[in-house]
Amino acid sequence: MDQDERVKKHDKSTGLLSCAFLIAAAIGLLGMGGGSPSAGASSPRATARTAPNLNGPRCLTLAPGNAEACPPGSPTIIAVSVDGSLATTPSGTVYRNGSVLSTGLTPAAPIVGVVASPISLGHYWLVGRDGGVFALGGAPFYGSMGGKPLNAPIVGIVTTPNGDGYWLVASDGGVFAFGGAAFLGSLGRLPLNAPIVGMALGGNAVGYYLVAADGGVFAFGNASFYGSMGGQPLHGAVVSIASTGDVFSTSGTVVGSGYFLAGSDGGIFAFGNAQFSGSFVGVSAAPVIGMFTIDGDCDPFGPTDPVPNVVTSDGSVYGQMQTVC
Repeated sequence: MDQDERVKKHDKSTGLLSCAFLIAAAIGLLGMGGGSPSAGASSPRATARTAPNLNGPRCLTLAPGNAEACPPGSPTIIAVSVDGSLATTPSGTVYRNGSVLSTGLTPAAPIVGVVASPISLGHYWLVGRDGGVFALGGAPFYGSMGGKPLNAPIVGIVTTPNGDGYWLVASDGGVFAFGGAAFLGSLGRLPLNAPIVGMALGGNAVGYYLVAADGGVFAFGNASFYGSMGGQPLHGAVVSIASTGDVFSTSGTVVGSGYFLAGSDGGIFAFGNAQFSGSFVGVSAAPVIGMFTIDGDCDPFGPTDPVPNVVTSDGSVYGQMQTVC
């Protein structure tokens, strides 16, 4: 299927949403939150355990081993990859483990997202607000929305589990699928209470989540809805979502999953099987711009136990940067 057909699918997304999608979207649009969210500066659980397992911070733009926040005048970071390995500035300067990667880019629009290939070391993609995609480090190019009309600016990029494609998401909830990425629905042309700010895989990678600035969560494909912060008071706008991955029964069916939301003030919200261990409210004067998770479980044979780390606009990372076993 060529990209024009995929764009047409996006334009007809309202008709493609299943009843399950519509229910999840309606919950988010009405501002109703399900599950048991855990976060916020005023939450007893959050204030009791602010800055959980903090063994940093460290600065993404400095050499590894540093144990302090980024100094004043550090480059402005706009996005971090889902695995925490890459960070980028709006101009397209990319950092990996404190080292600058040479990209030679002069993007026509500010860069807003970065994602690393999950299987090919060194491969990564950047995306701009205009939908232009840059395939770097040897990564294949599957297409982009650059030069095509958009109803709203692009805000992020997510890759497939085997790196054979990627999705772009716009602030109006429009989703664009390229390569091996499957289009499973979008929020394009539907009214939203707040703009979409992030996207994450779900449903054993046969689904995805969108999250809005007001904390509304929307589930598509096999991704399950576990609740949201839509309609609930927030001290800072939600800026990121990270899924925990799926837990399987012995028969191979998905029996649970979940996701974390991060607020610009450092608040962490946990849903489904995501384990709340505290927030990062007050750790930095710089706003949180993104989040990634690490495996906090020392059992190499057991399921992962994702632990969130947050990244501020100056490039500082707060959270459990390594697991001590």
